[in-house]
Amino acid sequence: MASVQAERKVGIQEDGLHGAEREAVRATGRGKSKASARKVTYGYHLVEGKMAHGMEDRHVAEFRRLDDGNEVGLFGVFDGHSGADVAAYLRNHLFDSILGEPDFWEDTMDAIRRAYHRTDRKVLRKKKATVDGEERPRRGGSTAVTAILLNGETLVVANVGDSRAVVCEAGKGRQLSVDHEPLRERDAIENRGGFVTQMHGDVPRVDASLAMSRAFGDRKLKEHISSDPDVAIEDVGDDTEFVVLASDGLWKVMSNQEAVDEVRDTRDARKAAVKLVDGAVERGSKDDIACVVVRIH
Repeated sequence: MASVQAERKVGIQEDGLHGAEREAVRATGRGKSKASARKVTYGYHLVEGKMAHGMEDRHVAEFRRLDDGNEVGLFGVFDGHSGADVAAYLRNHLFDSILGEPDFWEDTMDAIRRAYHRTDRKVLRKKKATVDGEERPRRGGSTAVTAILLNGETLVVANVGDSRAVVCEAGKGRQLSVDHEPLRERDAIENRGGFVTQMHGDVPRVDASLAMSRAFGDRKLKEHISSDPDVAIEDVGDDTEFVVLASDGLWKVMSNQEAVDEVRDTRDARKAAVKLVDGAVERGSKDDIACVVVRIH
């Protein structure tokens, strides 16, 4: 998987990277479809933030030609919390789980939901993670936003947590994912026995801990949160220009329309991803940022 290999290369230096941003880059690259009737390209850029932890974001960006002749574009952003264990697991396994569903092509929406739930159960059962060849207790959790492009014609977006997918259609930004915020889902959290806190100067949290109401992992909170994804299926129309997937390090400082406006005229998908990440850093984002741009020409 090209995107996984690139993610292991620390500090890649390419055109468009400069100064302090270059030192924090954890992955950057581009690719394109080889089979779609439409010209589809993608670019990604990941930068470590200035928080008191290492890089916790992961991504997937690749095209696969399946045995039955279909081509799928696989794009995902996974924002880990309390470590990168779960985000790394999702990067390596979630899409395989989705494509492994026997009725993926016939009942895509339900197949993705089942794959999300099955993957979360595996995360919770796997109590240890292998890091640098050594096993240690698995900890934390992760968001997920995934976009699957089917033969360049249909886009299937699913998400858990607050990582986001936004499509640009004729210059207008439209959110395809759903931000799973504790206040929005307070009733569901309380019905499961949990509670939502909103302290002055802080974001709302589940059980005074987690700043989202749905996530993979988070074993200690699992009774009160969900890993059930919101799923949307969209036809790729003539006015579909590009899709942005990013972790909340971008969306905390940039609206959907601001992101679209920032890069609409940037034809190179990797340069667009770099521009979005640099723009978020310039606006004061201190969080890790993973950004994938899929441009449909």
